[in-house]
Amino acid sequence: MHMAAYRELGLPHSYEALRVSSDALEGTIDELRRGIFADYNITAPHKTRALSFVDRVDESARMPGCTNTLVRNPDGKVVAFNTDVAAIGAELREFGAEWSNARVLVLGTGGAARATLVACVRELGARRFVVRGRNTAGAFAAFASELEQM
Repeated sequence: MHMAAYRELGLPHSYEALRVSSDALEGTIDELRRGIFADYNITAPHKTRALSFVDRVDESARMPGCTNTLVRNPDGKVVAFNTDVAAIGAELREFGAEWSNARVLVLGTGGAARATLVACVRELGARRFVVRGRNTAGAFAAFASELEQM
């Protein structure tokens, strides 16, 4: 999709998939900092851990505690963003439901689930949710509890 858009617009860019191990994540983000790449999209399993290696976490990534986009600023600093929250909120608004009275079921506990919960609570005003997944304890439980207090 990205490559087709670049060709259509006559842009000299490329969009490449990189498989990065957990051990190589910090070094790969450092390559972004050094300007080898312009930015990165981040996906599982690195959406949460990547925040440990960036220079700044944008507000969009702070609340969900995960990122899907890393951008290198002109000064070489790497900033983490999360575009999922706004996108999920916009998609769910299309249903036209009264979200403050809804009971939301979220399946999973990864980065997309975190973004979905933040979108439901902060963007749509949902106050009741249930999460089902393999890892609903520990850090995720603390995150969900914090959302319930909002």
